[in-house]
Amino acid sequence: MLDRIDELKTMLAQKRRAGGAEPGPFHWYYLEGFVAALDEPFEIREAKARLHFYRNVPITIQPGEFIVGQVDWNEPLICFVSNTRIQTEVLDRIQRSELAEVEKRKITEWVEAVRPFCFAPWPHLTEEERLVQESHLAPSTFFNGHIVPAYGYVLQRGLGGVMEDIQRYRDRRLTDVERNFYDAMQITVEGLSAYITRYADLAGELLEQSASGYDRSQLEHIQSACRKLAWQPAENFPEALQMTWFLMCFVDYDSFGRLDQYLLPYYEASRAQGLSEEEALLWMKYTWIKIEECGAILNMTIGGRRSDGNALAASASAVNPLTYLAMQATREMGFRSPNLSLRLRAGDPDTLWQAAHQTLSTGQGLPALYNEDLIVAMLVELGYPENEAMDYSLAGCSQVILPGRSNFACDVGCYNLAKALELALHDGFDILLGVQVGPHTGALATIDSYTRLEQAYDRQMRFMTRVGVAINDKDMFLRQKEGACVRSLLTMDCLERGRGIFHGGARFYNIENEACGVTNAANALYALKTLVFEEGVISLERLMEVLDADWEGQEALRLRFKNKPAKFGNNHTEVDAIRARIASDWYHEIQQYPAVLGGFHWPGEVVFVYHEAHGSHTAASADGRRAREPLANSAGATSGTDISGPTALMHSMWKIPQEQCRTCCVLNLRFSKKVWTGAPQALQNLMQTYFSGGGYQMQVNLVSRDDLLAARQHPEQYADLIVRVGGFSDYYVRLPASLQDEILARTEHEV
Repeated sequence: MLDRIDELKTMLAQKRRAGGAEPGPFHWYYLEGFVAALDEPFEIREAKARLHFYRNVPITIQPGEFIVGQVDWNEPLICFVSNTRIQTEVLDRIQRSELAEVEKRKITEWVEAVRPFCFAPWPHLTEEERLVQESHLAPSTFFNGHIVPAYGYVLQRGLGGVMEDIQRYRDRRLTDVERNFYDAMQITVEGLSAYITRYADLAGELLEQSASGYDRSQLEHIQSACRKLAWQPAENFPEALQMTWFLMCFVDYDSFGRLDQYLLPYYEASRAQGLSEEEALLWMKYTWIKIEECGAILNMTIGGRRSDGNALAASASAVNPLTYLAMQATREMGFRSPNLSLRLRAGDPDTLWQAAHQTLSTGQGLPALYNEDLIVAMLVELGYPENEAMDYSLAGCSQVILPGRSNFACDVGCYNLAKALELALHDGFDILLGVQVGPHTGALATIDSYTRLEQAYDRQMRFMTRVGVAINDKDMFLRQKEGACVRSLLTMDCLERGRGIFHGGARFYNIENEACGVTNAANALYALKTLVFEEGVISLERLMEVLDADWEGQEALRLRFKNKPAKFGNNHTEVDAIRARIASDWYHEIQQYPAVLGGFHWPGEVVFVYHEAHGSHTAASADGRRAREPLANSAGATSGTDISGPTALMHSMWKIPQEQCRTCCVLNLRFSKKVWTGAPQALQNLMQTYFSGGGYQMQVNLVSRDDLLAARQHPEQYADLIVRVGGFSDYYVRLPASLQDEILARTEHEV
């Protein structure tokens, strides 16, 4: 097998330094297919739109690549025609395109025809819900949620086998709804097969042309593999990698699940047939090229234990050669992706911990580390069978999911606890939005004690949660007009039940939510408690005047509120207790609500970039934060306030009931690269200690303040500088200035 990895890496780096690849020509095949099927049932309409798309969307094979398939399809409607952006972005995009006027008119007519079928949540929101959404108190992301498809099922059965399963299920007595579902599934499989076949045909054409820049071995492999995979199961490691990437493309690019588990049989088969470990690594690197080229956050889970093992038995370890190869490919490629997630036990062998340390030492922020014992025990306690709990993976940034058989609607809702405190201090009035958003919980003059302040905050928090749940339930309920054909096809039990993932077909349901500003709220509450109610440094009425003016002319006072009272993350008893209490209260409050499609609303502290978005809608706060600045970047400390070292931060984190933070409880840590690489055993001990004490997750940044400052001054020289943001890694110079500032402000820990 030829090694052209360096050539492909160079091309990607050049595109990145140039600001990304130039957008390709617009195409509207999905929209065209959708309009042609407007009179069909919704599942069949979507399936036919996809079929038309897969048969016609332009495809390419780049010289040197051995894994093919594209997700940069450049059609705004490919994921879901019911995207809210159709109302604005699509029409604008048409007008800005270089299409002929006659084409623009035709596509505009299609868009107008599609409007009645669009997912438009806003008309369905009550006035109360609309204001909560607009204020960023508890907005929905209006997102279908992250998902992990059943890769192993398709690898084992092949698309032909999947079609056989569909036919077998439809041989029984069916309702009209079930018949529509199976028709849609058959059309979907036909579309997927057609798309893969086109790559075999294209490789054959390039072979016949003796196209410049291509190697015969490259094109012959692509032609053979794609011809086979269009209908038959994968049989070896290269084929399994290729089909896995195709499935990622089809499912609207999300997460790989437990890649080292479902690919292991194919790796072992190829090794038995003479594939060397170096060749296997090369195949993975070709796949990593496609992942990086995509540009999306694609989670990949490795390690952990086998789903058929005993939860307490060390012999149940699922760590295998692919676990180590995935880390090796990640550090040798040097990309910000895949978003690698490693399931770890404190008692795992030193070789695994050392491999994790070695990979993190590259500075990519990969892998993120997850506490195997806490997560499995949490899922079992929630009532999931042990074999299901043992097979969890991560999706998106850091959301726990049961791969291939669940619709957990990850990342649908986000709750802003700092905003809830802001409303409590303004009797429910949003000073940035200029309207009453929350309930009246008492004018400022009535908040004459810290106890009354906490009571007002608690009422706003419960209001926020109730309305946020209603918005997110409505969001999910309205999606029942969607077929979600590929996701339904690749989620177990949907075929057996004859229903899609938004219609009760999946085995497990929940809605996973996130919280922002929890640490900010705790720090602000403690500052108010000490400086206002106990020490009387300033009256509450005067402080609110200062906050509403965004600390203008009061820098000394701002610094006193920022620096004088203890902050969460320093093992301080009182502020940590407040942080733990308000987190626990929200965790328990939201979990009492059943989710509209099944399961419950889960709490999480996976911040992603929500701390920047929600911070921009949050007024100045008593923790010394200015208006519209980002909130805390994780469940940990506010940037720069954890001044007592990583051990103190871990002690603060242990006080949070992290096992109740079902989605995930993310902790960001930043170390100097010199310290990290120079003290591997000390840092391994630190990570193991955190997990042994009940920590949920840990992610590590290794970047110096000097490098970050230099990157701000000379971004062209630091295009490859990677930082961990809030559950994912990215290139520092591509981030907005507000996030760059927040990362720069994070504490750089010593051991």
